[in-house]
Amino acid sequence: MQSGNYSISASNQYFINHDSVKYAIQVIPDLYPSVQVEQKQDSTSSKQLYFNGNIKDDYGFTRLVFTYRIYNSDDSSSHAGTIHKTELTISKNQLQQPFYFYWDMDTLSLAPGQQMEYYFEVWDNDGVNGPKSTKTNPMFFKVPSMDEIVKNTEDNNSHVQNEISKTVEQANILQSEMEQERADLFNKQEMNWTDRKKMDNLLQQQLDLQKKVDEIAKKNKENTKKQWEFQKKDSDMMAKQDELQKLFNQLANDSLKKKLEELQKMLNKMNKEDVQQQLEKLTSNNQDFKKELERTLELYKRLDFQQQLQANQQRLDSLAQKQDQLSNESKENKNKEGATQQEQKEQDALNKDFQDVAKNLENLEKKNSELEEPTQYKNPEQQSQSVQQEMQNSSQQLSKNNSSKASQSQKNAASKMKEMAQQLSSMEMNMESQSEEVDEATLRNILNNLVTLSFAQEDLMDKVTASGGQTTMQYSDIAYKQKELQENASTIADSLYKLSKRNLKLQSIVNQEMDKINRNMKEAVDQMEERHAPQAASNQQFSMTSINNLALLLGDALAGMQQSQSKKHSPGMGSCNKPGGMGSKPSMSQLRQMQEQLSKQLDAMKNAMMKNGKNLGQQQGNKPGSKPGDQNQGTSEALAKMAAEQQYIRQQMQQAEEEMGDNKQGGGQLDDITKQMSKNEEDIVNRQITDATLQRQQQIIKHLLEYEKAKQTQGQNPEFESHIVKKQFFGNPNPFLEYNTQRTKQDELLKTVPPDLNSFYRDKVNQYFNSFQE
Repeated sequence: MQSGNYSISASNQYFINHDSVKYAIQVIPDLYPSVQVEQKQDSTSSKQLYFNGNIKDDYGFTRLVFTYRIYNSDDSSSHAGTIHKTELTISKNQLQQPFYFYWDMDTLSLAPGQQMEYYFEVWDNDGVNGPKSTKTNPMFFKVPSMDEIVKNTEDNNSHVQNEISKTVEQANILQSEMEQERADLFNKQEMNWTDRKKMDNLLQQQLDLQKKVDEIAKKNKENTKKQWEFQKKDSDMMAKQDELQKLFNQLANDSLKKKLEELQKMLNKMNKEDVQQQLEKLTSNNQDFKKELERTLELYKRLDFQQQLQANQQRLDSLAQKQDQLSNESKENKNKEGATQQEQKEQDALNKDFQDVAKNLENLEKKNSELEEPTQYKNPEQQSQSVQQEMQNSSQQLSKNNSSKASQSQKNAASKMKEMAQQLSSMEMNMESQSEEVDEATLRNILNNLVTLSFAQEDLMDKVTASGGQTTMQYSDIAYKQKELQENASTIADSLYKLSKRNLKLQSIVNQEMDKINRNMKEAVDQMEERHAPQAASNQQFSMTSINNLALLLGDALAGMQQSQSKKHSPGMGSCNKPGGMGSKPSMSQLRQMQEQLSKQLDAMKNAMMKNGKNLGQQQGNKPGSKPGDQNQGTSEALAKMAAEQQYIRQQMQQAEEEMGDNKQGGGQLDDITKQMSKNEEDIVNRQITDATLQRQQQIIKHLLEYEKAKQTQGQNPEFESHIVKKQFFGNPNPFLEYNTQRTKQDELLKTVPPDLNSFYRDKVNQYFNSFQE
């Protein structure tokens, strides 16, 4: 159809009017549709995208399609990969309208090194020539290659390590300044403005350190998320990273920051004694903070070493596969003209990649030597040289167009790389196994020493109470023994801290409890020197409480290590070291029977001690004729066994609670049971067995019986049916919600456009409405 002119003139058989009326016909072409789109990336994941777009046409639409294709980075031709299309819902008669689209690329299972091209395409409703389409400019997304992921992870880890090291240095400087200020205040009668200013500066430095650690914790969390975003997740490594992140979060203590800020505000109202007291606490807190920071740094270095070792194993496996594939290609293409040049190029690239791996393995030796307790890692230098020699031979043969010999060298190089990867994997497994065995033995030894320390401290506490602080030879001997216990506790503390710097399973609180033991023992020694027997006994009691708390924590940690070892060496089998001698997971009926037996033992223990006139919590001297500590030790050993029994039952119930998953009724009931068990466990450890303890035991048995009956009918009652955890999207939905709000408003506005307007005025009205959103 084309534009043209026509005229009309009047005539009949009698008359011809030569005057005419002329008209012009203009054909308005059906224009191409237009499409515009804006892309926004989710703030929590680079693989989740939001699109906000607008389509426009002069007569209407047929369809709107989102198209994407996935292809490998080494094949970027326009025909590479498979085309995928997604139809979007639109109003076909609305001439201008927005559209919104959310795309989660996590569902595509993208592999490292892959790329994607994607775009939107819209078609109009041209009924004469057929629908015409318009595309947006193509958009691209590239998944980092494995080499890029490893390199980025290493760079990010190095950055975090450097930041932690700087923070440790600042904490050391701050510790020296605090100790100097304490010495200065001790020699002054009154505080002046300069002293208050120094104190305020120390508080601010402590706050700055806390904020710095908070930034490091956030950065580490972000790095961990990026590391696993585009590669296969390793559950063991991720579990270790989660434990390390918990340490960072504990260091970034919000409650401590608030206390420091409050202390800053109250500083001007304090006298010298108050400031000295707060400065002593601040110095102690900074000392603990510095120790945990140093521990976190060492654990971070060890974890970084493990990550790099695993990453290079994976790279070796990948390179071996590529080298083997290239060997087959060389063998097949030995008579094809021009193929050798391409193979030479690919071989040179593989040579460079392997040199990077060999360099990384060499750097790992340096990383290992920087650890406080290096592992048994050895750089496979000879194997690396052998592989490089084979790869170099293949390059030389390809340059001589001798594909047959090149293929054989490539095959040898691939085989040797596989051997290297297997050797590294075996080395890593042996190192981890040996480390776990050493840590378990060390922890068991520490726990035994702690129990011995507890018995000795209890015996001394009874003697101090009985002596009343009288100046006797026996009292001096007691003070001397308390000093020895303090030294023994310091030795245990050093061993425990050393262990905690190489084992993530130990919580930060274990070192804090150990510090409390040392401080209370030191204070007890000072009080005994001043002949303050009641105060010394009080400090001894505090140290006993911390010893018992620490024993429980270490017992849990040891059980966790044993369980982990048991799962690795004999999957599906329980530990034979558990109380009760059960080699497999006990049933609910068995746990209930164990709890009933424990209840009887506690009742008998309470009656026996009441009969002897020694209620738990009251400390007396030894009876005449008995060896010092014999009676106490027998009672303590019995209580320790009962505490271990209760701890084991509680751990089994907690495992059952975890298996319940989202079943709120069953899970909630188990949660109540474990809380009651935990309270009884504390009573046993603190030697405070009362009527309330025994009543709680009866409640536990009752709940266990109810739960046992409910579990027998599980599946009959729908309330006890298990639930599968569904995949949830935790991205930032704000942009998507904002788009939907805009869309609703605009749809309401566009519906007010009168239907009888022609296209020109409809466009004007649409432009007017759209101007409100700009």
